[in-house]
Amino acid sequence: MLTGMRGIFLKLSYLKNEIKKIEPDYVISLATPKTSILLSIVSFVRDYKLVISERNDPAQYPKGLLIRKLRNIAYRMADGIVFQTHDAKDYFNKLAIKNAVVIPNPVSVIVPEEIVKVRKKKIVNFCRIEPQKNIRMLIDAFLNLPSKYKDYSLEIYGIGDQLDEIKKYVSEKGETERVIFHGFVNNIHEKIIDASVFVSSSDYEGISNSMIEALALGLPVICTDCPIGGARMMITSGENGLLVPVKDVISMTKAIEYMLNNKEAAERMGENAKKIMNEYSPDSISLKWISFMRGL
Repeated sequence: MLTGMRGIFLKLSYLKNEIKKIEPDYVISLATPKTSILLSIVSFVRDYKLVISERNDPAQYPKGLLIRKLRNIAYRMADGIVFQTHDAKDYFNKLAIKNAVVIPNPVSVIVPEEIVKVRKKKIVNFCRIEPQKNIRMLIDAFLNLPSKYKDYSLEIYGIGDQLDEIKKYVSEKGETERVIFHGFVNNIHEKIIDASVFVSSSDYEGISNSMIEALALGLPVICTDCPIGGARMMITSGENGLLVPVKDVISMTKAIEYMLNNKEAAERMGENAKKIMNEYSPDSISLKWISFMRGL
């Protein structure tokens, strides 16, 4: 207990000293709730504005009643809160936060000028390999595809605490040749742009960066309609992608099969998905942040 408290005091001291060195007009927390809580304590008496951004589903993250209560106190102490989705903002209505706004993530993808003419027989996902992402369901949905799709591969990019466990799961099913793990790569967009489908299987998200990047690249996209509503903010099912229920393996398999079996519809959805760049460009999102902060 003493070590834990000592660690907290050291972090508080570090944050306080770093902020003092900079003498900022604003401090923005894009970090975990724990860091936001510490910043709210350090900033109790301050001559700058503290802005906290909620980056996940507040109903499911963080785990634990105490830290959620501390998070709620921190949010009330902040000068402003930026939410990624309207559902996340609505979750905190009971706190009566005065200065709150919804600003989604920007799309920062350099789209190659060359048009993809032939899509390779691969289904892709890139993310942190954590329980929240439910990669096991994605694997099950892929392996449930009819036998005529046996020449397709599922290629997963990323690292995380669950990587070894998921690799073992694939090995036990004898599917290591069809389900491929690439780890972390820097040129991820070059690796996936010619895929047949991008699939996100998360149980909950703020707004999935991998999802919006796949949309911007013009990939046919399938995503779980997961809380806290980021997927349905970006995707109109059947127009620029497909939404499926959370933890529904059968629906995900059917969605993947639809994309593979209806290539013209898949390409049309991919073309429509590119339009996301117009509304969520870095310049557009930056202006929304600046406007909000100037009004605090």
